Amino acid sequence: MLAVKATGLEQAVDDMAAAVGPHSLVVPVLNGVRHVDVLAARFGDQAVLGGVSKVATTLDAQGDIVRLAPLQDLRYGARRNTAPARLDEVHRVLSGAGFTTGLSDDIVAEMWAKWVFIAALGAVTCLMRGSVGEVAAVPGGTAFARQVVDECASVATAAGYPVPAPALQQTLATVTEAGSPLTSSLYRDVTGNRSAETEHIYGDLVLRAHRLGLTVPLLDLVTMHLRLHQNRIEGARLTGQYTLGECFRNPWSGPPRCGDPAGGRGHGGSGRRVSGTRSAAPPGRTMGKTGLYVKFRAQQSSATPWPRSCSKPRSS
Repeated sequence: MLAVKATGLEQAVDDMAAAVGPHSLVVPVLNGVRHVDVLAARFGDQAVLGGVSKVATTLDAQGDIVRLAPLQDLRYGARRNTAPARLDEVHRVLSGAGFTTGLSDDIVAEMWAKWVFIAALGAVTCLMRGSVGEVAAVPGGTAFARQVVDECASVATAAGYPVPAPALQQTLATVTEAGSPLTSSLYRDVTGNRSAETEHIYGDLVLRAHRLGLTVPLLDLVTMHLRLHQNRIEGARLTGQYTLGECFRNPWSGPPRCGDPAGGRGHGGSGRRVSGTRSAAPPGRTMGKTGLYVKFRAQQSSATPWPRSCSKPRSS
């Protein structure tokens, strides 16, 4: 199972390659569909299934992964003619872990439906720099959100994966709900000065739209907007100017690490070591059905000093 953010895809593929054999199946649950081509090129088309994960999480200022809502749904299925017995085995292995799981008959269509949802929600909140309710509260806000949804849905339809009417209505209702405090993970990444999945969510969507002859001005705008943000983040990495949020970016996805754009896995040139710990949920934090609160903790190696551009490390 591959569950990194898109910004860590290439490094993750390199890391997992030695564990993928001739009879392995890869279940990715990244956003968009661009990652499928990367995985198929590396491991073969037949080895790569489709997957959709629905959770609501974020990184807080200390680098902890925090659940924002009880949503935890996992769907997977064949993109090609995978033997039913193998799919049944995948379903058996992935079931019973506290998530709602399901074997999909049309997983690629479900991937597109989620893509439309996250692209629409991200565009509305990132372009307007506010929650869904804040956007809906200003004149023109609801009409703007509707146009965003229309553009996203038009790409899916032209690509051959129209979003089913109930799902599309739910997306529209979600991004236009008056008073809603909802934001997107993209919005939280941007406001937290962290890397955003710009190319996998928007760059690829806009590219497909243009190839299909579609005009998508709002998607063009949010793509340009987020590329500017990403260029700033990349520039900060090259100069070593990191925010605390960026120091804790994507602990499983490899380099660049805080203070060292070429840092290695587990810990970078800064000596920052990343480890996962399980403990009871702190006050105010939500526990999953497993009763565990998963916390990623940064520990400083005594061999190398913490880079000056980063905030002082927390005690372990």
